[in-house]
Amino acid sequence: MSLRAAIARAPFMIFSKQAPKTLPRFDVDTDFAYFFFNDAMREWSGLEPAVLTDGRNAKTDFPRDYERYFDDDADVCENFASPAVRVIEEPWLTPRTETLLHTRKTRMDHGEDAYMLGCVAPFDELELGSTAFRARSLPPRLEPLSRVPAAWYDAAWDQLPHAALLVGGGGDA
Repeated sequence: MSLRAAIARAPFMIFSKQAPKTLPRFDVDTDFAYFFFNDAMREWSGLEPAVLTDGRNAKTDFPRDYERYFDDDADVCENFASPAVRVIEEPWLTPRTETLLHTRKTRMDHGEDAYMLGCVAPFDELELGSTAFRARSLPPRLEPLSRVPAAWYDAAWDQLPHAALLVGGGGDA
């Protein structure tokens, strides 16, 4: 299995936002746009990664409390360079899942660009055993996001803020 396939097909959600080069200043209308979501996003939320990464950011999706997402992402990108990790537990409610999320974020560097790289797993199912979300097989494979260069996946794997192990390596699951 390639690193690209491992990230795209991980059983936990992996997502990324490109950090503005103007930090600590940022523009809530244009900055921290979603750059990447793996296949788990559609399964968990019903939202397509290709749609989410087409110019949207937290202001688009969380109009009432977007400021905290921007402040959090700026803090991660300024103070939590990989391998440092910021851990957040928060509720998450979508049409498909009602759970508490365990989110791990770090600043990922790739070339001249910085990204907020995050991994999300349902905290209550893993730790408390109570949720409306249930374990199932991997989500359906989605088309790769064309704007994400192949080398980005290698950098993301090296700086992933969540423990992951690639075993076997046969095929491109």
